Amino acid sequence: MDWNEAYNWVIQNYQSLIDSNLITIFCLFILTFIFYLFKEEIKKHKKGLTSPQSSVTNPINIQVNKTVNEELKVVPVEEQKIKKHNNVPSSSNYFTGRFDVLNSLFKEDKKQEKSLICQVIYGPGGVGKSEIAKKYANDNKDKYNHLFWINAENTITIEENFYNIVNDLNINTVEKDFSEITNEIKNWLYNNSKWLIIFDNAENENFIKKYLPNGNGHIIITSRNSNWSGINSFYIDVLKKEEAVDFLANKINLDKHQNIKDLNNLAEILGFLPLALEQAGAFIKSKNINISEYINDFKEKNTTIFKEDKVQPCNTNIATTWQISFEKIKIEKPESIDFLNIIAFLSSDNINTIWFKDNFTNIDDIINILKRFSLIKQSTHNISIHRLVQMVIKDSIIDKTTQKEQIETAINLISKIFKFEPDKIKTWKNTSSFIPHVESLKEYIEQFDIQTEQAAYIINEAGSYYNAQGNYKKAFNFYNRALIIKEKILSNDNHPSIAESYSNIGNTYYARGNYNEALEYYNKTLGIREKILGENHQLTAVSYNNIGSIYKAQGQYEKALNIFFKAYDLLKKILGESHFSIVVSYENIGSVYNVQGQYEKALNFYFKALDLKEKELGINHPDTAATYNNIGSIYNTIGKYKDALDFYFKALDIRENVLGLNHPSIVTSYNNIAHVYDNQGNHKQSFKLYSKAYEKLKKKFGKNHPNTLSVKENIEHFNKKHK
Repeated sequence: MDWNEAYNWVIQNYQSLIDSNLITIFCLFILTFIFYLFKEEIKKHKKGLTSPQSSVTNPINIQVNKTVNEELKVVPVEEQKIKKHNNVPSSSNYFTGRFDVLNSLFKEDKKQEKSLICQVIYGPGGVGKSEIAKKYANDNKDKYNHLFWINAENTITIEENFYNIVNDLNINTVEKDFSEITNEIKNWLYNNSKWLIIFDNAENENFIKKYLPNGNGHIIITSRNSNWSGINSFYIDVLKKEEAVDFLANKINLDKHQNIKDLNNLAEILGFLPLALEQAGAFIKSKNINISEYINDFKEKNTTIFKEDKVQPCNTNIATTWQISFEKIKIEKPESIDFLNIIAFLSSDNINTIWFKDNFTNIDDIINILKRFSLIKQSTHNISIHRLVQMVIKDSIIDKTTQKEQIETAINLISKIFKFEPDKIKTWKNTSSFIPHVESLKEYIEQFDIQTEQAAYIINEAGSYYNAQGNYKKAFNFYNRALIIKEKILSNDNHPSIAESYSNIGNTYYARGNYNEALEYYNKTLGIREKILGENHQLTAVSYNNIGSIYKAQGQYEKALNIFFKAYDLLKKILGESHFSIVVSYENIGSVYNVQGQYEKALNFYFKALDLKEKELGINHPDTAATYNNIGSIYNTIGKYKDALDFYFKALDIRENVLGLNHPSIVTSYNNIAHVYDNQGNHKQSFKLYSKAYEKLKKKFGKNHPNTLSVKENIEHFNKKHK
């Protein structure tokens, strides 16, 4: 008898069961039957015959882009496996000692099993703070479900690491800026357990605290800063004598007991500083010399350094170890010193060796010898150099003129390989790898007042990168520094390159809503171009378009339309109507017709622009997205809401995938989509997006920026409309 037969029998014999006082048996059958139904329902779910309804709705539940569709897919629990995240670098094979600190970092007792542990490892440079964190993490990796290593040197490195984390943890990033992604990561950590997150090289508590999560996990921070309130901190000093001796014996591969005297002497001379011990050990092993020879050389160089006052006394020991290595390397492979003199002025991490192929034909040999002496570390094509090594290299160049020459060499090298091409999206990631190095060089350019064409070039290119990323304040700073250099090296104040800088600075003012300042720089640009290039030059037309954009922003539509057509006629005359450069005129003229209510004319020009952009730039370019957005705005105005959403979501999808979630244009998309939702009667979703757009704009540009005020007006109108 199967369950169906049992069920039928109970129904047919219900009365006889009661009469026979067999109610217990009856109850048993009923319970069994209920269990049967429950079991069958479970089977159906497992087979996918039924799908559970979710009470959670996506903020933009009608979006058609791929990311959201994938996010809304119902995934069985057993498939939602998050791979174990572990990006902690390997620890040194020669790590020695520090047992007291390692044992204190994490105590597995019942009181701490369900709480957050936050600890700081702090101390001066070169004592091995990062190595201790790596050693602890690698030795205890089985205790944690996830291990995260965050380069906390600055905001850029933290952002890069956080974006890698969200990918591994399957955290949804759609419609979220970096602050929201940070909160998503913190929420995930709060709701999960047994994780370790290491913030390496954090500057101070105020900088790092906004990134620190809560929950059942373990945070380790390494820092040179000693001021950490309310956090369990461990001061890391130099190694104990016994630890230092053990380290040297392992590094050099010597019998400790047979060489104890020399090992003790060397450890003592080096002040038991791990980084100095590492350098000395690598040198002795590489040159296959005995310790006493090295000590004699060290004492000679150490005295010289003190006399010449190249470095501060506290850094003398470690400086001496490197000086010894530098001199031997100079004999063995002189080009290696030239290479070090260049990278000393770059950012310390992610230095791509491919950049140096043209300048150093034997770059692989150079990298190998520097690795052999433990002066650099390598990962694939990228190398890193300790900041203290950079400091000693720079301090060893006493003559300021020589220092300046080395900086200019680094600038010239970067200028040959660094180029930002805003129209080629695929190159943006490669471009971003240069930015920390240009940032570093910019400091030296300002410090040494370097006035060269190459210096102006790399700073201007970095400004264009920041401008494309929507970081207009930083773009302005870089553009302005480039202008200062150009004004000093160019004898003619009316040089086209000066005009280019004026135009770039004007663009940053325009983007930030400072229209009067923007117009001032645009007019300066036009004055130079009309004088030097003439009224019939393509760049003169660019200036016309820029000035017209200011008039349009100020509401002077007829004035704007006249100058836009002036640019259009000029470009059509010198380039032809099918040339890509004319696309800006199509866009600008269409925008004025749009605000004037001449929608048919506006659409005509917008679709002309779109046709050229899709052919020249492709359908996934931010400039193409801008045209999708403009067309969507007209469809929204004339009541074609489905078409409006189609174009708005095309624009949003491109902006999210190409520009990133922090770009200001993302907010424009939110605002526009919210407007359509409101017109469709989807008021809840509309208000949600309006509010999100307003908060993002206020945070990025301030409450008085024209775009912020525009969204605020939309919210006020929304509230009045739906009281």
